[in-house]
Amino acid sequence: MAATSFPPRGGFRLYPSRPLASPTVQPSLFVELTQTVSPDVASGASIAEQFAAFHAANPQVYFALRRLALGLRGLGVQSYGIAGLFEQLRWNYTLQTRGDAYRLNNNYRSHYARLLMEQNPSLAGFFETRQLQTA
Repeated sequence: MAATSFPPRGGFRLYPSRPLASPTVQPSLFVELTQTVSPDVASGASIAEQFAAFHAANPQVYFALRRLALGLRGLGVQSYGIAGLFEQLRWNYTLQTRGDAYRLNNNYRSHYARLLMEQNPSLAGFFETRQLQTA
């Protein structure tokens, strides 16, 4: 009986129509993360105002999301969900640290998606967005 190798030579193919990515272009599983800061925001501030304060106090979140998104785009991924990137950051932070000091408000996801697409032309259309609700 011939010995078989695991994983199979050539790697697994979850998506047969998509070529295998070269290991040299795969983004790191870990993005260097630092503790987030909860900024002081006026009571009754809109989500947009809360996001602006959070983003100004935590630029590392934007850069981590940008790195993940550009890494996926570089692998040929045409679109992806910002929620998936948020969960990736949360997961990475949990593995890198102890405690609960890395907080990402889900209300900010659509704002980050828009900001990433606006500031990075290669990410135009990468995230699906809907019209923002005002309330």
